[in-house]
Amino acid sequence: MTKKKSIILSISIFVLLILGLVAVYVYKNINEKPPVVVSQSPDSTQPSEPVAVVPTTVSLSMFQGVDAIHWAKGTVEVVKGADGAKLAFKDDFEVAQGPDLFVYLSPNPAGQELGEFASLGNLKATKGLQEYVLPENYQDYKTVVIWCRAFSVTFATADIQTNS
Repeated sequence: MTKKKSIILSISIFVLLILGLVAVYVYKNINEKPPVVVSQSPDSTQPSEPVAVVPTTVSLSMFQGVDAIHWAKGTVEVVKGADGAKLAFKDDFEVAQGPDLFVYLSPNPAGQELGEFASLGNLKATKGLQEYVLPENYQDYKTVVIWCRAFSVTFATADIQTNS
């Protein structure tokens, strides 16, 4: 086999491998179903029919950056389910790169000091889907803040107005 044919064969195998991985990823994401929690009525002495509990969106907002260097975009929502409330960054989420980025909840509106904030932990990724468990008192907070702890700088904020 000539060197040229060997290179073409190697590239062909690589391309087929990548196409296979993409096909598996697409198939998995298309066929994923939202989680459904089944519970029984606690007040009944007789067995009851299982009831499906589907997570519901409590609030939906968009991230706003602070300036051209500290920016973010995308959707964030508060989702309430049987296992509590979560903060979900949607797949359109993206934030500028920065060191030591954290996700905080602030009781104050965007543009004000953080106040007595709650930390949800390190930012998991600068792009895409991610979830954070919310504290039980999440209704006490008005703003999600992407915060650079190393430089004490706000990168982005999103209002979270809850009705429940």
